Amino acid sequence: MLRVRYIVDAVLLGISMLLCSGCVVKVPLSPEAPNLQFGKKLPVEAALLIPEDARNYVFRGKPDTFAQSAGTFEIAFGEAMEKTSLGVFSQIFDKLTLVRTPEEARKYLLSIEPKIESYHFQFESAPFTRPTVYSKMSVHARVGGRDGVVKDMEESDESKGPQDKHGKIVSAQVVDLLGKIAIRITEDAAVRKLIESK
Repeated sequence: MLRVRYIVDAVLLGISMLLCSGCVVKVPLSPEAPNLQFGKKLPVEAALLIPEDARNYVFRGKPDTFAQSAGTFEIAFGEAMEKTSLGVFSQIFDKLTLVRTPEEARKYLLSIEPKIESYHFQFESAPFTRPTVYSKMSVHARVGGRDGVVKDMEESDESKGPQDKHGKIVSAQVVDLLGKIAIRITEDAAVRKLIESK
């Protein structure tokens, strides 16, 4: 019975790719920042810098596979990054304030500017298997101070899962990568030195 389902899934995927040539597929994101239990917060008020264009960023692209006719996929990364960044980074600072411009960010001892550095995905389907999505993402964060860049940090992740869970897989990647960057910020010697010098 399971084999029949996988065959049906593969056939439906193939038909949808043929029919969807030129259409837009919106991948829904729902990242929720978990309680990351960082312990004691860094004793500073920091700025989360997400410019308006970054907040409105929507990824538009096709899978890196034979399924180039599968249409264009849209992922609203900007909104997800803002929401998740607020939830994650507010757990490591005494106070976190969202700002839109570098000028506003320079009013704070520390600022963080996260962004999706790169994103690629592909689909694979084989007989008797459920269609799979492979998702590869890199997130970059610039940690700044009043006098310039304190540290550039980047984290990457490759994940896979059922194609119909594409949005959940990407949402989990956003949360995981921002969480790793937050941990690195709390452990970074340059960040701690700056805070201690205030």
